[in-house]
Amino acid sequence: MQDIDLNIQKILDRYSVVMTDIKKRTEVINLYLHKGLTTGYVATDVDAVALQFRKIFEHIALSSLVAHKEQYAKQRKSFATDWKADKIINTIEKINPHFYPIPTKQVIGNNGKVEKTITITEGFLTKNDLIEGVNICGNILHADNPFSPYKDFIFVKKQFPIWQTKIRTLLNHHQVQLYDSKYQIWCVMHGASEDKNLNGRVNVTLMKLVGQA
Repeated sequence: MQDIDLNIQKILDRYSVVMTDIKKRTEVINLYLHKGLTTGYVATDVDAVALQFRKIFEHIALSSLVAHKEQYAKQRKSFATDWKADKIINTIEKINPHFYPIPTKQVIGNNGKVEKTITITEGFLTKNDLIEGVNICGNILHADNPFSPYKDFIFVKKQFPIWQTKIRTLLNHHQVQLYDSKYQIWCVMHGASEDKNLNGRVNVTLMKLVGQA
């Protein structure tokens, strides 16, 4: 799009960096959940995977900060050091109630090209799921007080494949409504390209509502 200015391009580039980091962390999680990687101790296995999930949850919240940096900065002068997912989400929601990623599915036509996208309405990571996940991971990653109740590592471990599926459903192909209602960010986590070096990479695009000035 020829009317993308430098600020918008920076937003797209930063968004792509965040999504790429999520993708790399998902690959680490796969090593533990599906490839047999283990530390030999269930507690440290859970710690290792929980850390990746917590980073992913925080990155999803921070990706929303990337897309709303200017408006967020007006609300929070310390935006560059904010990291708590629930506070970031609550602040951005006041700026733009439609900020959260919208999971979609591409419909491919007979010509092999995308004809349309369909919104996914269930099975994805919701805002409440994200905040709950951050809290669960945060609790498991703190050292135990010897007088506190025993941490249920088995319960947390059972959440991992559930979170993994929900995150994949949310992010594989998603849209983010920007503060300016004319624009959306569209993101494909595993983009197709004729260039072998680009095939499979995160693809982030700015979309403009047709008919808008």
